[in-house]
Order: sequence, then C-alpha cells, then structure tokens
Amino acid sequence: MYRFVQCFALVLLFFCLSANAYSEDPVAPLAEVREDLAQVYEISPEMVEHMIAEMKSRIPSKETVGVPVPPDLRYVGGGHMQQMEYANLAAEESLQEMLGFYHNALEDMPGWQWSENFGIFYKSDEPMTVAKLMSFTVPVIEIKELDPNDAQLMSVDPAVKQKLNTLVQITYAAD
Repeated sequence: MYRFVQCFALVLLFFCLSANAYSEDPVAPLAEVREDLAQVYEISPEMVEHMIAEMKSRIPSKETVGVPVPPDLRYVGGGHMQQMEYANLAAEESLQEMLGFYHNALEDMPGWQWSENFGIFYKSDEPMTVAKLMSFTVPVIEIKELDPNDAQLMSVDPAVKQKLNTLVQITYAAD
C-alpha cells in the first residue's frame, strides 16, 4: 500500500501541475532528478523521461513570473490556484538570506510590499487582509524553510536535496 501511495504522489507531482509553457528563459532550471528514480518508484525509464520532459515544459519564464529570482534556485514544481499560477523554487541559501534578497530586490518595484502579519511579500496598493490572501488574486512571494522530506522533493537527487534549505513560492497572474 505504501508503494502505491508513493507512486500515486509521484504521478500527481508530475501531472497535476500548472500548464505553464517552457520558454528560452526559464525562471529556474529543474532540480536535479535522482538517477535511480525508475527503480525507487518502480516505473519504466521511459516514464521517467516523460515525467522530466513534462516538468520542464511547465517551468514558467522569468518574464511570466515578473519578479527577480536568484540564479541558483531550482524549480521543484508549481500549480494553479484560482486566477493565479505558482512556481515552487528551492534554494541552498537560508531563509534569512532569501528574505534579504527579496527585501532588496522588491524595494524599487512599484506595488510590492512586505506584510509582517502574514510573513509574505505581495503586490497591491492596499493592505493585505485574510480575504485578499485567500482570494488568490494578488501576486505573492512566500519564503519558508524547506524540509528535505517535503513531498515536492521526492524526485530530487538525494545529494542535492540535503543541501536545499528554503522554499520560495512565487504566485503570479495566470495568462
């Protein structure tokens, strides 16, 4: 049963993501995939190749995301929430380093604010409220510590996974 749950989660991870189109200027490269993925999850090498191609095809462009992204982040997944898309990026840098990067990077970008109450950056001229946050209609950057056992990292190379410390989730307008 556990193996079934693992395989099901892996399939969901790869196929239930947003339909972002890959561009020549991706927001980040795909995180390094573990070499033994086919054996670990008992799937064919062809399925692994298909999954990797599918993941790469869903990486949004830097232009689409619309905010600066440090060059060493890795794409680990994404999705769709009502009117918004999101990209999950993993970083070796600490939570504090990523928060510092975005405080500096967004400082001169019109409309971007830091919400101390919610611990997020958001783009709006109005104060953030629970209703606005839950409406999924406002671009948001959430930065949080990343657990190496997070399901988003199931396919990531174990050596790389152990180095990842921070998850940067960028929510942006769907096209």
